[in-house]
Amino acid sequence: MNMDLEEIKSLLASLQELLHQQGEHNWVRGVTASLDALDATDGLNKARSIYGSMNRGVGSFADYNIWIDDFDARVKANQGLDSLRAQLWSAFDL
Repeated sequence: MNMDLEEIKSLLASLQELLHQQGEHNWVRGVTASLDALDATDGLNKARSIYGSMNRGVGSFADYNIWIDDFDARVKANQGLDSLRAQLWSAFDL
């Protein structure tokens, strides 16, 4: 996928907001670091590296899911999470 920097920033900001809404305090730091890295020199590569390293191995961000007691709400929240992750994976060409 060929996205510009602003589109990637928007996806990361949406992911950051979703994680904050869920009270997530671990993975949101990596998302925030990726977002902040985009403003640096060679920012896209730095953000790609940070986001990519979050998703490697067992117990990585790729395994994270949102738990909500209500099944339908949980499914909806995780569909949004999965959509953002898939778009970012593609945008970063991982």
